Amino acid sequence: MSAVFEVNVLTKKSIPYSSIEKILNNYLFGINSVKVMDDWEYNNYKDLDKIQLLSNIDRLLLNNKIILTHGYLDRLHSFGFIISMDSTNAFSSSFWISTEKIRMLDTDGITHENVCIYDIITHIIIGNIDKEDFILCGMGVETFMPSNLSTDELVHKSKNIYRWILNQNNEYDFLANYHKKTEGKYILYSLLSV
Repeated sequence: MSAVFEVNVLTKKSIPYSSIEKILNNYLFGINSVKVMDDWEYNNYKDLDKIQLLSNIDRLLLNNKIILTHGYLDRLHSFGFIISMDSTNAFSSSFWISTEKIRMLDTDGITHENVCIYDIITHIIIGNIDKEDFILCGMGVETFMPSNLSTDELVHKSKNIYRWILNQNNEYDFLANYHKKTEGKYILYSLLSV
């Protein structure tokens, strides 16, 4: 079993599925399954088709449902995304892709080989999410980002985040071992692999 590269985005409004699909349309992709549940204990676990998802996504999120999708990119890579709303009313959109055939992503930081992927995803995120709705983004391998916390606590308690995209008003001394760079109205913190 391979690791997964993850992109976790928190926003004040849900990212429309049409925006996700617009980005994915740059690749050959397919959705194999859509599942909805009440919590991470899989209570009220149900299968949906894509039509049911599209017609009910906002209602599902406002009813605190967790939406799980699974599919493929370019017929080679297993991928999926999870969309939910936490108790702070922040929307979490987490995208993952298997590193089985993209070994350069299965590292303990950002390297010369994978920095271009982190940069492409960074520009997709900041180019497609309204600055007023954006809270933060964390990318890495096998990440852990706790929910229902303040932004400061979330950043501090997260694990395996190799790049943070934060609003300019969020600067953290405890990220001192990260390379810091300003990108427009955002601050990028990148953990560079030695």
